[in-house]
Amino acid sequence: MSFYTSLTGLNGAQADISTISNNIANVGTTGFKRARAEFGDIFATSPLQNASSAIGSGTILKSIKQQFTQGNIQSSLNALDLAISGQGFFAMKPSLTSSQTVYTRNGSFSVNNDRYVVDSKGQYLQVFPVNADGSVTSTSISSAQNLQLPVNSGLPSATTKIQLGLNLPADATIIPNDPKYTASNPYKFNRTDSSTFNQSTSITIYDSLGNPTIATIYYVKTSNATDISPFNKWQTHVYVGDKELDPALITAKDEQGKTLYINKFGEITSDPQSKDSTFVAGAPHPLYKYDDQTEKASSTAAKATGINIKALGFDFGDTDSNTVTITNDPSLWSKTREGGNTDASALYWGENMFTISDGNSQPVSVSIRAGKYTGTALAAELTRAVNEAF
Repeated sequence: MSFYTSLTGLNGAQADISTISNNIANVGTTGFKRARAEFGDIFATSPLQNASSAIGSGTILKSIKQQFTQGNIQSSLNALDLAISGQGFFAMKPSLTSSQTVYTRNGSFSVNNDRYVVDSKGQYLQVFPVNADGSVTSTSISSAQNLQLPVNSGLPSATTKIQLGLNLPADATIIPNDPKYTASNPYKFNRTDSSTFNQSTSITIYDSLGNPTIATIYYVKTSNATDISPFNKWQTHVYVGDKELDPALITAKDEQGKTLYINKFGEITSDPQSKDSTFVAGAPHPLYKYDDQTEKASSTAAKATGINIKALGFDFGDTDSNTVTITNDPSLWSKTREGGNTDASALYWGENMFTISDGNSQPVSVSIRAGKYTGTALAAELTRAVNEAF
């Protein structure tokens, strides 16, 4: 008898291990619910035996019970992969005409050739009927219907708004500042030339007939973050097909209809005093400097002095028709005025051409990019170089 009792224990342990093994084997099965082995004690008694002194005769497997607890929900690329959070089942029917209803937690569905939503066994997903506005008209399982996808759904309408969330690299190169772009060869965006933009992304949009087309947005970094403006700045170009869209800018407003501004600290605010601190591409902006002042102090624009154009040999003529050529190529140093060339057509050396001091810091050397300049073009290049230096 003792041998039999021990044997029931071994059989019970085997059943428990087999149940656990089956749980592990189905860890990747969609909708699988783990099982638990439940056991009972065996007693051999008779009416003449005192139950309080009876010794058990081992154990027996009473049942294997499914544990309907919530499992992990994972995302997939199939739009018809569904999951139930909490209690409940998907109702299915073995065939279109069957009166039998079966239930499952497996939400891996697909569409058959007749556009019905079915599971891997070909069973039909049941849904409650709804009216025109989507409200459920009956919650009785007997009124459930086979879910069939319509050929067409809704009326086509053109895309009116695109919302994008992007993360652009902070260390991206400022392409317009590339030395290869000069006054005679200025930077120009070209969507067919990947060297003229940093990043691009595409999104599908639809016309008024519901036909899809591709919209592509190109991003060009224009400046790095500084102490004055702690944000990287980007220029965008939007193309639909081969046509570039002109930016239709509108004034940003909050929920109360108040106009929104971005102040010099990068904060979104409805304070109209921030209006003077907004930035417009290509326009001059005030220079902000943080200090310990407690009262507002007026300031005036500084003037660059000490630059004698004629002393440098620049002669642009009365109509600004003459040009000067500037180089930064070390191999051409001997052909520059700074390198000792006294010829009238000698080049100018652009590296550290000017030294400028604002009176509050150490003088800063300003370099001019290589190129051929008129007086107006050189003034614009000098302005760019000074802004970059300060």
